[in-house]
Amino acid sequence: SAATESIVRSGKLDTSFLMEHKIQEVRKSGVLDFKIPAISLEDVGGNRAIKEWLYEQKSLFNEDARTFGLELPKGYMSVGVPGSAKTMLAEAFAGMMGIPLLSLSMSKIMSKLVGESERKIEYALSVAKSCAPCVLLLDEVEKLVGGAGAGGSSNRTDGGVTNRVFAALLKFMNDNESGVYVIMTSNDVSSLPPEFTREGRVDAQWYFGLPKAEERKEIFEIHFKKFGRTLEPALLDYAVEHTDGYTGAEIKGVVKNCMRKAYIRHTNGEEVDITEEDIQAAINEVIP
Repeated sequence: SAATESIVRSGKLDTSFLMEHKIQEVRKSGVLDFKIPAISLEDVGGNRAIKEWLYEQKSLFNEDARTFGLELPKGYMSVGVPGSAKTMLAEAFAGMMGIPLLSLSMSKIMSKLVGESERKIEYALSVAKSCAPCVLLLDEVEKLVGGAGAGGSSNRTDGGVTNRVFAALLKFMNDNESGVYVIMTSNDVSSLPPEFTREGRVDAQWYFGLPKAEERKEIFEIHFKKFGRTLEPALLDYAVEHTDGYTGAEIKGVVKNCMRKAYIRHTNGEEVDITEEDIQAAINEVIP
């Protein structure tokens, strides 16, 4: 095993060697992406309810929770409009936990060769288990398992391959006690098989809508802070007021546009403070 090899090489358990071994295993799978998160929950604006819930989830990974009688958390499903930080929260949670983020690519799993897709999904899930504790992200999961399950069209359209891959995922989620935290995102929950989110396979389902005014304010503050800027209260209020209906991703785009405009003025020898005109022009460039 990797632990044995580490001891033979260096006389101790080398965490950096073990991490590199995990990364190599993930790359060999051909269907998983491996990422060491660079953000945490503090980098996500708004979404206070789910962030508080995720802080609770973190505490449930302690062994004391097992002694108390609680099971290891399994994960959650997030649904809602695109650009509302569903995927970002998966990385942020992994970053807060200090564990790697694995992403499953269904396009690489599906194969025309008989039995190949099933072999790939089984191998990918076994690699995820070997990387535990980790977060396994199934992004836009409706693209992974749409048409599967009872009454689905998989048997008619692909010979049942999607159904068999779906069954492997269901079994993994149902029996998951390995420390793999599964986070699924979906922009179209109507196409998901109902079996997928049955109680016992996920711990919760969260809906992500458009950010309210207070949430937009927090999102603006976070993204301007990344540029080392703090907007004056009046300008911040102006930005919030004129971005009703914008997602978090679109607000991030507005901030980047503002900074671009300030930089252009800087190169022309003008003042570089963000102005109301900058904000309005930046908003106009982003169509929600």
